[in-house]
Parts: sequence; structure tokens; C-alpha cells
Amino acid sequence: MPTKRENFAQSLRAQWLGVRMREHRERHKLTLQDVAPIVEHEFSTIARYERALWPFPLPVLTMLLDVYGIVDERERDLLTEAARHSWRINRWDADTGPSEVDVPFIDYSWVQARAREIWVYGATYVPALLQTRPYLETLTRAKEGDALPGFKFVNLVRARMDLQKVLTTRPPVQVHALIEEAALRRPVGGVDMLRDQLEHLVKLGQRANVQVQILPPTVGEHPALDGPFTVLHMRGEYPPVVYLEHLGGRMLLEKERAARYVSAYERLQEIAGSPSASTSRIEALAADIDDAVQVS
Repeated sequence: MPTKRENFAQSLRAQWLGVRMREHRERHKLTLQDVAPIVEHEFSTIARYERALWPFPLPVLTMLLDVYGIVDERERDLLTEAARHSWRINRWDADTGPSEVDVPFIDYSWVQARAREIWVYGATYVPALLQTRPYLETLTRAKEGDALPGFKFVNLVRARMDLQKVLTTRPPVQVHALIEEAALRRPVGGVDMLRDQLEHLVKLGQRANVQVQILPPTVGEHPALDGPFTVLHMRGEYPPVVYLEHLGGRMLLEKERAARYVSAYERLQEIAGSPSASTSRIEALAADIDDAVQVS
């Protein structure tokens, strides 16, 4: 198992573990200087473990679990398994059955909450962060089908709407959206719902922390034709992460795989319309919605 410090990837699993261990330490009102002599390590070394700069050694983790009085078996198992798998990158969570691997469920909301800047590419519909509630509900029902129990539908919609709170956090998270014009012409929920969605996009684009660019239909081949994705630029020293959704579940990509998406997005920014021109285009589509969706 590659755990050498010089090869460590600052993986999401390691970040999750570090955050969790710091929370346990602070819950007991202990400083790094308090715990360092107990585990016979420099406090700066423990700080590096908590910041996921170095892998958490299992013997040190076990001692700290005892120091923090963590007796819950499930919590101890989660943290221990996280340490064992901290070198792993990338994650796939299936909608049915067990996840691809290991332990703690690192959900998208946890990752998004750690981002300083978010890039979203919408290929076939408006990205979830920028959707109105009716638009989101309509898409969710279309994806999940009528067999989805009512309470699960409500919870799913609520969870997706909660992610939009990132638009109004303090300090603000910078959000940049690239959307194919074809996605803005798709009459999700009908022309009235689409018009409301387009007007909502224009209002969001007026926020200082939100920027929207449209890819015109005249653009031919480009590096993101495989579908929508989200790039999350993490706070601090952590590398970007990419989030993908598909019918079978969700994926989080790191390191080289994430870097490919960053490069693709930067290329799209170069060929998309400017933010001001994109706003004008969205306004024009909303003003003549019947023509926009080619309704006769």
C-alpha cells in the first residue's frame, strides 16, 4: 500500500479522515500541543495528518481514538478503514447495492462545502445549482420515474435544493456555468416553466459570484461532448475534484482524471460567448420562448 509521504495524494478519503479527527479533538477541547506528547509526535506532524498532507498511521490513529474517548464501534471502524484506504483516489457510488469500495460515504454535499470555486458544464439541461424548483422537480421525476416513493422524491428534491445554498454563502463561493444553448431550448416542463427558468438564470447571472456563458449551436466538436460535469476547486492546498452523475450512480474523480476535465472546461471558456453576450442571448430566448423551442 503506497503511503510514503512524498507520494501521498491528499485524497478525499484522507481529507475526510483529517476533518473527522480534528472535530473529535476540538470536541474534547484539546489542542495539537495537548495530544502531541501523548502519541509521542510533534504537534506539527499531527497537524499534517489532520490536513491530509501526510497519511494517518494506524498506530497513531488508534491512540488518538482512545485519547478522544471514541468507544462507538461503528465510528472507530469507519475511521480505521478510512486510514487504511486514505491513499486511494476516485470514488464511485452506485444507486443500488454497495459502493465500489471501502468505507465512509463521502457525499457530494460534503465535497461541495469545501470548495472555493465551482465550474459546472450543462450539456442537455440547466445545471442543478441554477435550476428553479419546478424545473428541478420535473427533471427529477423524469429521471427517477413514477415508481419512486413520494417521501424519497421529496427528500431528493430537498437535498438538491439545499446544494443551491452555496450561491449565497459568506464568504461567497464563485460559481461559473457553461451551458449549451440547446439545453436552454429544451422545453422541460413546458414553455412557461422554461421561460421561468431562463429568467431565473438571468437573475443569477447578476450576482457578483455567479457567471454564466453559453455555448452557441454553431460550435462543433469540443472536448466535453461526452456529457455534463462539475469541477470543484477546493479551498487551501487541495487539488481540484470532478463530480459526475449518470443513471447508475455518481463518481468523484481526482488527480490526473480530474485534471483532464479542468483542461476541457478551460477550453470551453475560450469558445463560449462572453458573459454579457450570453445574458443577452438568454433574455432573447426567454422573450420569444415559442420560437426558442421551435413550437409551431
